[in-house]
Amino acid sequence: MSGNALREIAFACWVLFVASPPALARASELTGTVRDVCGRVIPGTTITAEDLSGMSLQAVTDGEGRYVFENLSPGSWTLRFELAGFEKEQTIRLIAASASVTQNMRLPPDLTSKESLALSHGDPGVKYSKYSVVSQFA
Repeated sequence: MSGNALREIAFACWVLFVASPPALARASELTGTVRDVCGRVIPGTTITAEDLSGMSLQAVTDGEGRYVFENLSPGSWTLRFELAGFEKEQTIRLIAASASVTQNMRLPPDLTSKESLALSHGDPGVKYSKYSVVSQFA
């Protein structure tokens, strides 16, 4: 093998193992679990992550309340957590390069929302009355 070929192989190895890792390692991961105030997981929560440039990404929690954002660029990210029946929550996280960050969230119930409950019964002799519950906390 000629000296030229050895230099080319050495240079290729240097590019792959020395020069590339910093470029490949810049993206970060943000994960977490969304729960209610009692600690139960909340599937179906929409999480929006927005950076300072206005770019936004969305994730939805799975059946175990977990979410993942992969390949986030380093910087400040605003996270918004939303699901009907729960108060919207927001937090800001600073994400470092090549970091694996966990941001868990607890969502309190939205006691000001107007939700309805529909009941049905096979017995036509069962009578229902309509009730409305409104509560506000100061």
